[in-house]
Amino acid sequence: DNRASENRAQMRNNDGGLYTGLPGAALMLHKLSKNPHFAQERGMLLQEALGYLKPALEYANYIKNHGHMVDRASFLCGNSGIFAVAAAVHKAL
Repeated sequence: DNRASENRAQMRNNDGGLYTGLPGAALMLHKLSKNPHFAQERGMLLQEALGYLKPALEYANYIKNHGHMVDRASFLCGNSGIFAVAAAVHKAL
């Protein structure tokens, strides 16, 4: 199935956490949404952040459920940073 193949490829591209991965972009969008200069764009910025977080969360949950070594407590390079940013974005919505 082509869709399953695309999902696996997408998951492989998400290894990186906040430091080098998609959640870092989500964190920056969340920070921008809190800036008064971007008050009118707040909702759009948070929705865009969710778009970056979705594949990262899928990847983090996949490796967590499969016991991969990458599932570590590091905030910048591990799953904890991904989950923390996701919680902050969801709370802001």
